[in-house]
Amino acid sequence: MENYPIRKPASASSQCSIPSVQNSPLEGGSFASMSVDSNSSLYVTDFHNNRVLKYIDPFTTDTIADDVWGQVDFSGNKCNFTDGDLATGPIPPPTDQSLCMGRNGSYQESFVAGVDVDQQGNIWVADSSNHRVLRFPAGSKTADLVLGQPNFTSRNRGSSPNQMNEPAVVRVDGQNGWVYVADEYNDRISIFQPPFTNGMNYSSTFGSQLRTPAGIEFDPNGEGIWVADHGNNMLELWSPDGSSVKKVLFKDTYQPNGQCGSVNQTVCINPQNGQCWDNMCDSRGSIGLDSDGNVFVSSSIFNQDVHRYEAPIPTPVSGQIYSANHRLFYPPDGHNLRSSKSPFSPRGMVIANNQFILSDGFKIVFWDDLSSLTNGKPADGYAGVNSFEDVDPWTLGRIAADNQNHLWVLRKGTVDVYQLPLSIGAQPLKRAISFETPLPILGGGTMSWNYDGNDFIGIDVDPSGNFLWLAQPDKNRVLRIQNPFTTPVIDVVLGQTSPTGTDCNRIAGNNTGGDPSGQAADTICMAGAVKIDRLGNVWVADNTLEYHGNKRILKFNASKFTNLTTALFAPDADLVSPRVGAYEMAFDSSNRMAVGYSGIVESNSFSGIYLNPSTTLLTSKEPDIRLNDFFSHGYSSLFDSNNNLYIADLNRGRVLVYFDPLKNYPPSPTPSPSPIPSSSPTLTPTPFPTATPKPTATPTRTPTPSPAPKTTTFKVSTSTDDVNQDGDTLSSSLKTIWLGTGSTTTASYTGLRFQNISIPKGAKILSAKFEVYSPTSPWISMSFTIRGDNIGNSPIFTNTNKPSQRALTQSKVNHSSNSKWTANTWYSFGDISPIIQEIVNKSDWNSGNNLSLILKGTGAKFGRKFVTSFDGSASLAPKLTINYK
Repeated sequence: MENYPIRKPASASSQCSIPSVQNSPLEGGSFASMSVDSNSSLYVTDFHNNRVLKYIDPFTTDTIADDVWGQVDFSGNKCNFTDGDLATGPIPPPTDQSLCMGRNGSYQESFVAGVDVDQQGNIWVADSSNHRVLRFPAGSKTADLVLGQPNFTSRNRGSSPNQMNEPAVVRVDGQNGWVYVADEYNDRISIFQPPFTNGMNYSSTFGSQLRTPAGIEFDPNGEGIWVADHGNNMLELWSPDGSSVKKVLFKDTYQPNGQCGSVNQTVCINPQNGQCWDNMCDSRGSIGLDSDGNVFVSSSIFNQDVHRYEAPIPTPVSGQIYSANHRLFYPPDGHNLRSSKSPFSPRGMVIANNQFILSDGFKIVFWDDLSSLTNGKPADGYAGVNSFEDVDPWTLGRIAADNQNHLWVLRKGTVDVYQLPLSIGAQPLKRAISFETPLPILGGGTMSWNYDGNDFIGIDVDPSGNFLWLAQPDKNRVLRIQNPFTTPVIDVVLGQTSPTGTDCNRIAGNNTGGDPSGQAADTICMAGAVKIDRLGNVWVADNTLEYHGNKRILKFNASKFTNLTTALFAPDADLVSPRVGAYEMAFDSSNRMAVGYSGIVESNSFSGIYLNPSTTLLTSKEPDIRLNDFFSHGYSSLFDSNNNLYIADLNRGRVLVYFDPLKNYPPSPTPSPSPIPSSSPTLTPTPFPTATPKPTATPTRTPTPSPAPKTTTFKVSTSTDDVNQDGDTLSSSLKTIWLGTGSTTTASYTGLRFQNISIPKGAKILSAKFEVYSPTSPWISMSFTIRGDNIGNSPIFTNTNKPSQRALTQSKVNHSSNSKWTANTWYSFGDISPIIQEIVNKSDWNSGNNLSLILKGTGAKFGRKFVTSFDGSASLAPKLTINYK
């Protein structure tokens, strides 16, 4: 967005497959169903420029487009000619010359548009957001036929035989002139037979049990029609009449169940050097078929690859899965080219010893000699891995440096220390902090925690290297550790009043999304960054990625942390800002603050600068200055000794540098020397906390001791106790079930029923969680609300008593996440004790009754993850653990 909010004009040499303002490029974009005519000219739908481009024989000429449909000229890019650049109102009406595939201001998850050229040279376009298919006669830019709409100026979606709902692909059969349309969100392929008339009904439909079909291609050998059955996560070869499925890719057999992967245990029949590239979950847009019958498939948004399946494609056999034999963009694995010039996802930055050091999520890279930095300069070296293409399997986070030539690196559940300056291939000096080793607490006691995949996100260290600050978002606290390199001891805990406290704002089951309850000056929820300013004050971004946490900035004066003799728990912040979704801050030599913002929370994605943050942020979140560059997430900020500003753009793989941006602005009050915390006394074995005994009256009788807490785990124990409901369809007895949202955003449910819950009526529920087992490593966003079946003895799920038909508890827990899971791992979703408490308090509850949890999807279509069900493995079925007394 060089001229925000005005988009850059299109050109004959450009395309736009993603909105310019998209915060997460990996989660959005578009797919194109392309076509090649008899003269080898290529036709491509240019989704967010709302046009079709023609390239005359691009393999022998050039990659500059030679013709355009949908726009007046090559510079046009607007939906239906007149839509605003960041429009949010109604889409303007179309014409017989306009197209509308995608709006620039919207967050779109890989929509599809398609084009085809028939034997007469007519151009057919699936005009997806206008819910229609147009035919442009050869040589004309004005359509002469519209399908899906009664005329050229209407754009209503619908499901009737003469309507469409975001058609993705159009293909014309050269043998009979029939037109096939993948009517994606009507879950059908419609066939239109000549003679054609505007707004006609489809003649018939092709295939059955399709879910959001998004690709069609005729088999060159006349074997049938290939269909990218996106919602069912299969690529299928149907018989020419659409009555049966002959071949299947991505699963062992035809399984139109909406799931990713086979329900059966499978064996790869053609592994590739020990790997099986069998399943990309879905494919959309073009399907490539070469003259040898090999099938080329563009994989889904998170894979970013093209797979080739070698002919002959085998006939489906239960338990046997077929692998691609080649990948066009492999090696290396994963998305984004990894090289010395292309950071994957910048997380943290340090300048030390005349090196610019960057953590890009996969590795540490560095540039020598700051004076030699230029745009796009390749990095000079890497650390912690063996090459620029290599990946640290644990994922690297933010980094910090002290004046003792130590680089501190977050590695999820650990903190590693490297020697500065870095050399190529450098490895850590030591692992200073680890979830595997409990840390002592100043004054007595220890703190330990279980690794849950995202332990540390924020880090800073004082110049002396004597005090290390760590933000632990999932534990809802910020820690200070003294002597971290030699004898680490926790001496400050922000946000919690005890070593074991980990709840958001110290409220069990609190919702970390939206605006969590219980915000106070001494609480924390999902703190994602911590930074020491030039005065020694400590600043905390009390939120983490996207929209989780309290969404505020906290400041703790340096004087709070001096001369400590016992650990300090939950001190009040001295500044609590208004609501703002901020990330890691940076402070220049005059203590002026630069900070980036969450593009999800904030409507303005331009990083800001506060000239006097301690004053401004008391009453306003608005910075004094906005930088002129649009950021997806300005995740980390850094000033060097010359007040040059560096900002890491998390999702766009870049670091932007501003040379002394504040030279013409007044400084904050002159910084005074930072107070240096005095050395803390030697740790003594006094148990935490130390309390002075008080005299008590002699009791006249011995009180009855309260019952000791008990912990019991229950598992789903029958095929009908873990179910999915998608719309009106109830599914059970599956090998896997999904959590999140299916094909409908209003009626997607997961039902989990646990039998024989041996908890007495009215028992006090101390904590509760349900866990699921992930057999794969999915990475897709999902959101759902957890409630209980509001009855004392929950019945089985049936077609007449579905999850959607249950009365639900008032208590609920919301979950929203966008993270990559690890295969063969258990996952839980926060404390659900309020839900369980409400059920066991019911008048008709008795020990031994049955209890059901109902999860309702609240995210985007097919925003879901699949987990092992009872039928997949009784030992790995969903489980419920309750601690009570």
